[in-house]
Amino acid sequence: MGGTQLITLGQGWLIFELTHSAWLLGVLGAAASIPNIVMTLGGGVIADRVDRRQILRLTSGLSAVLLAVLAWLDWQGSIAVWHVLTAAALFSLITGIDWPARVSLYPRLIDRSAFMSAVALNSFVWQVSRLAIPAAGGLLIAATGTATVFALGSLGFLAMFWVVTTLPAQPGNATPGSALQDMGEGIAYIATTPLFRTLMLLTFVAMFFGQSYTQLMPVFSTLLGSGETGYGYLLSAGGLGSVLGTLLVGSVTQHA
Repeated sequence: MGGTQLITLGQGWLIFELTHSAWLLGVLGAAASIPNIVMTLGGGVIADRVDRRQILRLTSGLSAVLLAVLAWLDWQGSIAVWHVLTAAALFSLITGIDWPARVSLYPRLIDRSAFMSAVALNSFVWQVSRLAIPAAGGLLIAATGTATVFALGSLGFLAMFWVVTTLPAQPGNATPGSALQDMGEGIAYIATTPLFRTLMLLTFVAMFFGQSYTQLMPVFSTLLGSGETGYGYLLSAGGLGSVLGTLLVGSVTQHA
C-alpha cells in the first residue's frame, strides 16, 4: 500500500516540476490507469493458473527495481518526462497482474470466521494510508526531493517481497481450457450478469472521473502557493474524506 501511494505522489509532483503542464499530468493519469484496466482480466486468469506467491514475489520485485531506477535517475539529475511516463505505465501493468493474485490470496490465508473482520481491517489500513502517507510524503519531498520518496517506495516493495517469501505455496488450479478461453468466459459472464456489469461500470466511472482530481493536485497546490507540503496535504484530504465516508456508511448500515 505504502509503495503505491509513494510512487503516485512522487510521479505527479515530478511531472509538474519538470513541465508545469496540466495536460501532461492527465497523460500521466492515463498511463497509470489504462494498462491496469487492460491487464486486470488477464491477471485474474494468471492468478487462477499460477502459484499466487510466485506472482506476488515477481510483481513486488519488479516494482522495487522500477522505483529504484526512478530514484537513481532522479538523484543523478538525468530523469526525463518519458522516464516517468514509462515507469507509470509499467507499474500500472504490474499492478494489473499483482492485484488479482493479492485479493485471491486473502481467503486462503484467513479463517472463514475471521474473513469479514480481515476485510474491514484491510480497508481501514488502506484508507488510513491514504490519509497519512501523502502528508508525510509531501513533507519529505519538500525536504529532500522526489528521489527519496521513490527510494522509500522501493524499500517498501522489497519488504513486501520478503513477506511473500515467508508464505506457504499457493498453487493455481489446473484448467482444461486456454487462457484466452478463460478470459472470454470472464468477459461473457460480466456482460450477462447485471450485478457485475453494474459494478464494472461504477468502477470505470469512479476511476476515470471520481479520482481524476488527484492528478491535478500539483496544479492546485501551486495556485495556492503551498508547494510540495500543500500537495501532500491536499492528497491527504481525499484520504480523510474516504475515512469519514467509511465511518458514515458503517454507522448508517448499523442503524438500517
